[in-house]
This record gives sequence, C-alpha cells and structure tokens, in this order.
Amino acid sequence: MFKFINRLRSVFKTTNASYSLGGQLHIPAVDIMVGGRKKTCEVTMRIISEEPLQFEVESIIPPLSDNGSPSSTAAAQPRTASFICNVCGKKNKDVALETVRDREAPSCSSCGSSLRMRSLIHALSQALFDKDLSLPDFPEDKGICGIGMSDWNGYAIPLAEKLGYTNTFYHTEPHLDIMNITHDQEGKFDFIISSDVFEHILPPVSIAFENTFKLLKPGGAFILTVPFTQVGQTVEHFPNLHDYRIEDKKKWFPCLVNTTETGDKEQFKDLIFHGGDGFTLEMRMFSEQGLMDELTAAGFTEIHVQQENHPESSIIWPITWAVPIIAKRPC
Repeated sequence: MFKFINRLRSVFKTTNASYSLGGQLHIPAVDIMVGGRKKTCEVTMRIISEEPLQFEVESIIPPLSDNGSPSSTAAAQPRTASFICNVCGKKNKDVALETVRDREAPSCSSCGSSLRMRSLIHALSQALFDKDLSLPDFPEDKGICGIGMSDWNGYAIPLAEKLGYTNTFYHTEPHLDIMNITHDQEGKFDFIISSDVFEHILPPVSIAFENTFKLLKPGGAFILTVPFTQVGQTVEHFPNLHDYRIEDKKKWFPCLVNTTETGDKEQFKDLIFHGGDGFTLEMRMFSEQGLMDELTAAGFTEIHVQQENHPESSIIWPITWAVPIIAKRPC
C-alpha cells in the first residue's frame, strides 16, 4: 500500500489527499487546465484499477460544463461554509470549504475540531439521546458511563465534565488494553468511543471487538471510526504475527521481523505508521464488509454507517470510507 500511495502522490503532485485502496481518492485542490486556463477544483475519484493505474471521476467542484469550462452554476456555488461547531458550540463564519471537508484538518476557529471529531460527537449524541445535540448541550449526567480509547482532548475534557466518561490509553494511565480486559470491567459502560485505533491493534482483532461488546451494558453503544475500503475483505498485513520486533537499521526504512508460532521467519518492509502517540503501526486495512462481519460476530446489532451530511454542524463528507459507525449491544 505504501508504494501505491507514493505513486498517487507522484501522479497528482500533492500530499494533501485522502486515499483508500479499492475505495476513493479525494484531492481538496487540484489544478485542471480548461481552455488554456488553469482552474483549481476539488476532485473525488474512485480507483478502479491499480495496474494500470486508472480512476473514475465521481465529482468535480466547482463542476465543469459539457465543453469543459466552468458551468454557470459553478460560479454561484459557495466555496466557504458557516456553521456552529457541535464540539464547542461556537459559531464559525466563512471557513474554506476544502478545510471543512478535510477529515483531519482543524476547521473550527475556537476549539480546532476537524470533520472527524465533529462527526464522532454527532454519532455519540444520536446513540445516547436519539437527537443531534452539541456537546455543550449534553445533559450533565454522571450516571451515563463511557470510555474513550486515546480520544482527542478537545472533546474528551468537556465530555468528562458532562458524563461519567474516562479517556483511556494503551501506553499510559488511565490504562486500557482492549485485548486483555478483566471480568470486573464487563458490562459497565453505556458507550465506548474508538477513533482510528482498531487498525493498529495486534491480531486477532476479533478479540478486541468481542471485548468491546463485553464492556458495554445491554443497550450500550460502540462509536467506531477506522479507514476502510468498500470492496473486498479486510486485509491483514501481518496475519501470522507472534514474536516480532521492528528494526530500523537504515534511517526512515524500518522493517518488521517476525517469528511465527511454527518457527518460520518473516520480514516485512514498507511499513505504514500513522501519526499520534503510542503504537501506530497499521496492522490491517479493513473493508466495510469485514467490519460488518466482525461487529456481527461479536454480537452487535443496529449497525449504522454514518455517511449522511449535517451541514449545520459542518459535517460534510467528501468520502464514504472513513466515516463513523454506530453499533449497539442488544438490550
């Protein structure tokens, strides 16, 4: 995957893009030559072939007319967005639309929330209260108990002031190892938030899904985000991981050396690390069907992939492959 993404960056001369193998390629700003003039557009394409590299254009904003020039409706389309942030409750005016639609870019001028963070609070509000509340409007109820897995402080701190919520970590206190929970932790929580964590968990990841289910009370909600493809099955990068270490003999070129349970030696290069604290090696690329299978096998029901837009909170998705998922433990 690493080599393939580098090819994409080379082709499109940009690093500010979102990629999903077998899914979509979103470029917030790309220059297109139209009638001898350069136009900057936001482009979403679907990857239909890796060899040879081929794409199918899904959208161009502003759109082009049949003759390739900007359409008359394009000029009227706003390139900014005004919204009330559902994390801090503050108004934002005329924020660049490409920033608002970027999953990771801070786009609230007050708290610095991104599209991903606002979408998580929206999903949590729907799961707990069955309506769209901004975090400042959440009821103060310490009887509603939940945990986060390395959540962003921008919503973790105010959430802890409202609800009986604790942000946990794998690499520091308060500690949670989702692969190794204790019996006294089971059935304690009304909600669990895990944003871009499960792709880093050691295999077999099924244990993490099962343990998340066990931690929830009946009727509890799991709010999950991970990158995922919309075709095929989940791809495990290191399916036989057992006794391993990461070597960095040459700067910037680490490799993973593994000894399987049967004693076979394996070596993997082109490792993918995500930003953030703790252990950030990508262990797998989920598929949407693979996620549904894991959640269902663990016992979850009422599984909803939240692809809907909510412009009033500036939740405007340019992609469909890394959106929040709500899954419930049956009552």
